[in-house]
Parts: sequence; C-alpha cells; structure tokens
Amino acid sequence: MAVVTGAVALAATAMTGCAVSFDTGSRSETRSYDVPGSFTTLKVTGDSRRLEVTGTDTRVIKVRETRTWSSDKNKPRPRQTSEGGTLSLGFSCARQAVQIIGDNRCEIAYRIEVPRAMAVDLRTDSGALVATGLTGASVRLTTDSGSLTARQVRIKDLSASSDSGRIRMDGQAGTARFRTDSGGVEVTGLRAGQVVARSSAGVVRLGLTAAPDGVDVITDSGGVRLGLPGGQGYALTVTTDSGSRNISPEIRQDGTSRHRVKLRTDSGSVTVSPSAA
Repeated sequence: MAVVTGAVALAATAMTGCAVSFDTGSRSETRSYDVPGSFTTLKVTGDSRRLEVTGTDTRVIKVRETRTWSSDKNKPRPRQTSEGGTLSLGFSCARQAVQIIGDNRCEIAYRIEVPRAMAVDLRTDSGALVATGLTGASVRLTTDSGSLTARQVRIKDLSASSDSGRIRMDGQAGTARFRTDSGGVEVTGLRAGQVVARSSAGVVRLGLTAAPDGVDVITDSGGVRLGLPGGQGYALTVTTDSGSRNISPEIRQDGTSRHRVKLRTDSGSVTVSPSAA
C-alpha cells in the first residue's frame, strides 16, 4: 500500500484560493492538484459537506478540495492512499473538547474529475454526493444525512443509500438499487435491467424509458409512482395495506411476461402509468 499524507507529494499541486469568514470565525482555502497513475477505482470517504465527481475525457484524476476549519488545531488533514488500482481520498480532524464560543468546523468539500470509465465509491457522514457522466463498472453513493444524485450515467451497477436524504438519478444501469430511511427517491429517464428501491418514509418515483427485466419496490410510509414504457406486457403485482391502487388501462398486464414488477407500500397509494414521452 502506498500512503501519502497531504497534497505536497502529488503532481501539479497548487493552492488556488484562500478565504477567511469573519461571521463564524472559520477559515477556508482551496487547493487543486492532479493525481497521475493507472487507477480503476476512486474511493472518497469523510464528513464532507459536498462531494462532486464528474467523468470527463481526462487521463488523470483532477482534485479540487476546499478545506474549512475553525481553529488551526483542528485544520483538516488530507489523506491519500493507493492500493490495487484504487485511489482513496479522505481526511482527519484533531479531537477537541466542545467549544463554548464559536464553531468547531473541520471539513473538506471535493470537486473531482476522473476518466469516465472509472468506478466510484463515495461515502460521507453528512453532505451531498453528486456523480455525473460516469460510464464505469459501478457507482456507489452512501451518506448518513444528505442528498444523493447520479446524472447522465451509463454504468453496470448503481447503489445509492441514504439514512436521511433524497435520491435522484437519470441515465442507464444494468442494476440500480436505492435505499433511504427518510427521504424520497426520484428517478427520471432511467434505462435499467433491474431496479430495487426501499424507502421507510418517502415517495418513490420511477420513470423508466425501456422495459425492465424486474422492478421491486417496497415503502413503509409513502406512495409509489411508476412509469413504464408501452409495447410490452408486464407481470404486475401491486400490494398496499392503506392506500389506493391506480393502474392505467394503457399498461398491458401479462402474468407470463418476463418483465416482472412488484410494488408494495404499507401506507400510501400506488400509481402505474405510461412513461412520459
């Protein structure tokens, strides 16, 4: 395993901006650098307020990080490691007693460009995650509290999981999995073979542009809105303990179809209609 602490050992490192906030007493600085090397996977972890990864025609990983801290004793310390084709980015903060006056901020926001075909695994305790324009094997987005967004992706496997936050996606995936304990799922213009969605509290909206092999949706408290393309029959199973069932007559039901759709909600209505053109 190769371990690099800070950005000083990375190629083309440069500080591109520095700012001080007098309202909260916090300070911030922005650094940009390239990471050369033959990597197949990018993994980023940390308590980041916002983390954006965009697939482009770049041949190297381009990182722009904005560090924010309230005290020099608690300035975030970036960390980079590489092992087996995976580049891992993260940071650490010094442990401090709770401050009586002022805040205790220690965080890094990332904007990263990667080759389009790179697999991506993004995890944060609290913050928004955004993945755009990726075409690799997988995209995994995980947060305890924050929104998750995947835009214009064409990947084999997508996994998006949030304890508290909305999930949004458009694009193409072989398999797409969504889970949120508190927050809805909103998917538009999706082409996928298998779609699995779980929501403890929130509406699940799925708009599909091609007939899927399988859809499996369960919500504890929240409705389900599913848009399916025409021209195919669907083996459709709809269950709701407390709520209405609204299936458009334009949706052709066929119990022998290989396109199997299972929708269940304990409390909420279920609507199945043709996908928007």
